[in-house]
This record gives sequence, C-alpha cells and structure tokens, in this order.
Amino acid sequence: MKVAIITGGSRGIGKSIGLELFKSCYKVILVAKNLDKLQKIKIDFPEIEIYQCDVSDILQVKETVNNIYQKFSSIDLLVNNAGISKLTLLENENYDDWHQQININLSGTYYFSREVFLKMILSKNSSGRIINIASVYGLIGGEGYSAYGASKHGVIGLTKSLALEMAKYNITVNAICPGWVETDMFDKDMEELSDAYNIDKNSIIENEKLSVPLKNFTSKEDISQLVVYLASDAAKNITGQAINISGGLAI
Repeated sequence: MKVAIITGGSRGIGKSIGLELFKSCYKVILVAKNLDKLQKIKIDFPEIEIYQCDVSDILQVKETVNNIYQKFSSIDLLVNNAGISKLTLLENENYDDWHQQININLSGTYYFSREVFLKMILSKNSSGRIINIASVYGLIGGEGYSAYGASKHGVIGLTKSLALEMAKYNITVNAICPGWVETDMFDKDMEELSDAYNIDKNSIIENEKLSVPLKNFTSKEDISQLVVYLASDAAKNITGQAINISGGLAI
C-alpha cells in the first residue's frame, strides 16, 4: 500500500484529497495544525493517520516527517496543500499577514518537500510524487492579494525547480492551480472582500462566478481527482507543470 501525506488535511481541499486517496487504497496521513479537526476525521476514518504540525516551523516538519518514515518505512506521495489567504491591501500595513502567508504557503511547501524528498531517496523510491496546491493567483494577479499571489507564484517557481532537481531520482513534482473553491477559506475571503469594498457578500460571489468563462467555481472533487491522476502511473511523464483548473480564468 502506497503512503501519502497531505498537509492542511483537516478541512476543505486537503480533507477532500485525503478521502479521495483513501478510496484509492492509499495509506493516508493527514497533517494539520488543528488537532481537534484531525481527531474528528479520525473518528469517522480510523484507518487514516493524523499528525499535528505547523508547516512553517522547520523543526516540527523534520520531526513529523521522521516519525512518519520511522513508522511506515516509505513515503510515496506528498501533497503540499497547507495554505492561508488574507487580503493585504497596500493602503493598510499588513507586514505580519505578508510574512505569515509567505511562511506557510511557500516556505512550508519547501520544508515538507525537502524532508520528504530525503526520505524518498533513502528508501530508493523510484516513483515518488510531490504535488503542490498552488492557485490561479499563481498564474495571474489578484487585486488585494499581493502576499497570497506572491506566495503562490513562488510555489509554481519552486515546483519547476524541484522537478528538474528530482528528475534523476524519477520523482515528479507538479502544481495544481485552482480558482475559487467553496470552502471555509472561501467564505472568509468573501467576507473580507465584502468588508473591504463595502459590497454585499452575495454580490461579490455572483460577480466572481460570472468572471469564470465556464461560469462555475472549481470543486474540491475536481482537485482531488486530479491529484489521484497525477499520483498514478498514467502521469509518470508529467512533471514541472502548473495545471490550471479554474474554469478558464487564466486564459
């Protein structure tokens, strides 16, 4: 049974990815900062493993990956999904929000990728997979989302560089770039936009949906199924890609 780690796995996209991989017969390990939410998933799915970890803390990342490797002797798939989004309008002083988004979204992706990579080559894994959840804002700009956009552009650049470095070990590295996905984070973002621009929240949601060429938001299931494909043997020659799954937003 292949072993898969999903960061940010306690809710939303990460939880959906974990459950889809579980259905696909992976040994699923969900990692998140919120232990209470992880434990609730564990109640419903006792076969799933859970680990509490702040991805922006390199010492916690090292300890978590070491513990997982000691228990399972192999790591086949890493999905770097942990991330946060905060509105960072330039007219406001948002230095703490800037650093937090860079630290979690970008540095956390690098930390976990490096530690898992070292375990993959230690176990001589010849078909390792690393999948980074970026964003359509890693492909285009987003007004008010300078920190988030910068971090996700960084994730895509990191993906391409790591793909080249890991290719000689037959480890593929790809990024998935969703548009808006209706999760808890989406709801918080819509409320922030509503407050910042004094526009009704439902109007913002409708306008955002209308701006998508296919007139639909990306679903958690869309992303989860793409993860399963990229982790499969059918995708063995796909690496270094930033796959846009946003209903055509970046066209």
